[in-house]
Amino acid sequence: QGRSAALDAQLDTLRGVLVGILAARGITVEASIRARIAGCRDVGTLARWCTQASSFTAGSLDEQLD
Repeated sequence: QGRSAALDAQLDTLRGVLVGILAARGITVEASIRARIAGCRDVGTLARWCTQASSFTAGSLDEQLD
């Protein structure tokens, strides 16, 4: 149970970082994207999305979060 709690905490942190990056860049996050972020249970995917969100310059947000 401790491992699961640690994973949930890490996922929550990455989700918060991702939304924070998008907000800081002035990017509006639609409900469907928020749901996709909230539903992601993979640390690697969320980390990749954070990297992509900090550096993409064009295209839709949905395309960037592949």
